[in-house]
Amino acid sequence: MPESEDLDSFDDNGSLDATATPGESQESWDHLEIEELHSTTTPRCPMCHQEVDGELFEKHSTNGKMSVKQQTAFCRLHKRLSAEAAGVEKGYPKIDWEALHSRCSAHQTFLQDILEGTQVSHYRQVLKEKVDSGKSRTLLTSHDNLTPGYYGPRGLQAMTGFIMNALSDVIRRRAVEDKLISARSYTGYVQNVLVPELTVRLIMEDMSVPEERARDVLEESVEIGELLHEEARDVVRIDETEDDSLLEI
Repeated sequence: MPESEDLDSFDDNGSLDATATPGESQESWDHLEIEELHSTTTPRCPMCHQEVDGELFEKHSTNGKMSVKQQTAFCRLHKRLSAEAAGVEKGYPKIDWEALHSRCSAHQTFLQDILEGTQVSHYRQVLKEKVDSGKSRTLLTSHDNLTPGYYGPRGLQAMTGFIMNALSDVIRRRAVEDKLISARSYTGYVQNVLVPELTVRLIMEDMSVPEERARDVLEESVEIGELLHEEARDVVRIDETEDDSLLEI
């Protein structure tokens, strides 16, 4: 049941009049002049209150009204459309998901060298500093966002699955030799070190940019990736108690 301050935004059927911008406190309305209210013609999303395209709003509402289910779907839609436009403007590519596995395979030796300690890794050093300082006690529930930039949660799942399957034997062996790998979990190391290193290589290929710029793109494009490439965040693990376990994706 909505708060009393929002009741005026609902019609008799329980639908929300999205042009009324619900959710704002009565105090905030009191600071608006009546003329300003009447002169406001740009519709707003009934969920997040962002200004939205008038034609899009008309298409997905009935006389400016939406059910709660419609509000949720519309909010997601307009955010995705905005993310798509922003991605195009920034030069982010359309991802060929069918080709992703073969692209990842091309970097398998690079990832194995990081595991073996023969390849310098920016993200391994970041992780080491966190572990040494005690800032990341439980990596899988840390505040850090593991989303690999514009590849999104779908990319995180795909890359994690690839690495776990392709390098599981190496990960198990190195976990005995390298305390950082076993410090939190195999999955924690993969998603905090190997996935971002792989993503940086993919971004370098996608956008023809140097490594440092690719790291910046990874950080900058997280929100776009989460909106455009959503996937269930299933935690992919190697069974750390049974060496002969098999991982299936």
